[in-house]
Formats: sequence, C-alpha cells, structure tokens
Amino acid sequence: MLFERDCQAAMENSRIQAFMDTVGEAAGDGILTQRQFQERRFNKFWPNSVITRYVEDKDDYEFVLMGGDLVALGGRDLTGKFISGGSYMNTAEDLRNYNSDVIRLQQPIYCCGSVDYEDFEYKTWKQVKIPFEMNGTYSQTLGFSVFD
Repeated sequence: MLFERDCQAAMENSRIQAFMDTVGEAAGDGILTQRQFQERRFNKFWPNSVITRYVEDKDDYEFVLMGGDLVALGGRDLTGKFISGGSYMNTAEDLRNYNSDVIRLQQPIYCCGSVDYEDFEYKTWKQVKIPFEMNGTYSQTLGFSVFD
C-alpha cells in the first residue's frame, strides 16, 4: 500500500467535496456526531465510509464500520479488526498516525494512495478523514473513500 497525506487530488475530488459540504451543513464548524451521520442526507455516503476508534489499552485503532462498497472493493470486512492486524504491515504505523493526527488536530486530513495485496486487484484511492463523536467521546475518526 502506498500512502500520501495532504493529497491535492483528494481535496479536489467532487465526491469528497460533496461529502465535506454535507458534513459542513450538518456540523457547521463543529465535530460531526454519530447522530448527525445517521441522518438521511448521509445515507448516500455510507457505502464508502469507514469509522475507526482508538482503543487505548491496545494503542491501536479498531474498525467500527466498513461501508459495503469498501468491503466489496477490498474483498473483506475489517469491522472489529485492528489496523495492526490487517494487511497493512508496512503502513500500519502511517495509518495509526493518520487517525491520531485527525483526532489530535480536530480537523480533516486528505490522503490518497494505492492498495495492492493478495487476492485484490490494484486500486488507487482518495480519502478524507474527519474527527467523529460517538457516545460523547472524541476518539473516533470517520473516513470517506473514493476508489478509481
């Protein structure tokens, strides 16, 4: 997996822009909440969304939700699995840092990259990841991904 932060192509992607416009309409300048994300206006984004949460005693991120399109494209559902236990061996640290920075900075981060692992056809992707509130906590991120 190749991984690039602050990716201009992700910032300029029309689907990612539409997602961020909807986030802005729902949350304004605040943090998007689980309740807001469950509103009908977000349902078109659910298939390409991923929610991760920080698990302190493991010092790792657990996949809480993998959208159906992401599961279909990746050929596996990572819900309930941790970043360190996935197929990200050489980029697990980058992915943990990416999630940690989103939470620490409390602002969106745009990334792009490519995935190439066993039984998976090479794909390039773009993503925005934002801080996300669930059950009154702010240790989650919500990502919206677009595959080319």
